[in-house]
Amino acid sequence: HDRTSMGLRLNMLRGTPLFVTLLLKGAASFNSAPPVCEKAVRVVQTVYVRWAATLSVTDLTAENIVVDATGGNGYDWQYADGFKEYYGHVGWQAWMDYLYVTLAYPSYQILNLPAFDMRDGYVVVYTNATMQNVKTGKIGSPAVDTTGWFVNAECKISEAYFTWGGREAMIDELYNPL
Repeated sequence: HDRTSMGLRLNMLRGTPLFVTLLLKGAASFNSAPPVCEKAVRVVQTVYVRWAATLSVTDLTAENIVVDATGGNGYDWQYADGFKEYYGHVGWQAWMDYLYVTLAYPSYQILNLPAFDMRDGYVVVYTNATMQNVKTGKIGSPAVDTTGWFVNAECKISEAYFTWGGREAMIDELYNPL
């Protein structure tokens, strides 16, 4: 997928509710999309099961995976330099390392471990999480975050979009050393 289609998909992650936005806009945007994996939900479920056990999920990702961890709303991160875009397996692993090394989750709840596929290989997961910066000890307030996953025809995750429930400034402040 090129950067233009990535931007279109990221724009679809904005709005309420997210899954309706994807359904309504996705059909028009992706009519010419290639076939997708029929087990997209299972692939994403496996990601969360492995994360809970702190196991790698790199084998579930496409070599050219694109990860947007910016939150998607143009927030200018001042302290949390890892909330950015990542590319390929090296980028995916860098994002995972950043999360595991810098953050703990005093509370983490998957609100909808998906039971259905979105159009064109998309799966959306809502979580309620409280983040704590391991280095500073600062704890944020809980919020519902959204992750959009695109699972390609080879049943590999080729795109992932992380949004932060409108609390980017609070998350950024967790990394402020003062």
